[in-house]
Amino acid sequence: MDIMLQRILELIPQKHGSKKELADAVGIPSNLITDWKAGKNKSYPKYAAQIANFYSVSLDWLSGNSDEIKKPLTIGDELSDMTLVKFPVIGSIAAGYGCCAVEEYTGEYTYFSATELSAEPTEYFVLRVNGNSMYPKLLEGDCVLVRRKSCVDSGKIAVVLYDGEDATVKKVNFICGENWLELVPINPEYQSKLIEGTDLDQCRILGEVVKLQRDM
Repeated sequence: MDIMLQRILELIPQKHGSKKELADAVGIPSNLITDWKAGKNKSYPKYAAQIANFYSVSLDWLSGNSDEIKKPLTIGDELSDMTLVKFPVIGSIAAGYGCCAVEEYTGEYTYFSATELSAEPTEYFVLRVNGNSMYPKLLEGDCVLVRRKSCVDSGKIAVVLYDGEDATVKKVNFICGENWLELVPINPEYQSKLIEGTDLDQCRILGEVVKLQRDM
């Protein structure tokens, strides 16, 4: 896969994250993008300028001639539309239970707008969801942007380490001052997990899920 196609596919999760959205903006059928990805059609350089403009990135970056993704400012441009932050997908996170926490470089990248970040980019990491216990809020294959935190408000969705080495993404419920924490799936087919007493010593919140990206 050449670098232009790779970068086009990296950009698709931006905005509302669908191939159809890009196809409509460029004026092509969405199945053409599917053909690009499958290697059946290589017409994408013809649309490079339109794609770069749609995602507000540098054409030189899209073409692989520069590592600077930021589109040069022009009169009338909004700064909020200019800056995309590149994140490596550092691994997957189970939406179920009993899976070890493994952080590994996948070779995959995704982008979030700088305007979606309320802190420095180093305060965030990206994981891909594995499982469907958080359906329909989080689906298998979704990329989630997680802000590093050691505590979250009750009712928030967080990445949690429990039993010392297992990790999951769940809604976290608790009452301040009480010695328990509940990991709650959204999918009613799955059971909640209550962590209490000394087991809390092996439980740690790694971060709060703040954004998601989904391939359509």
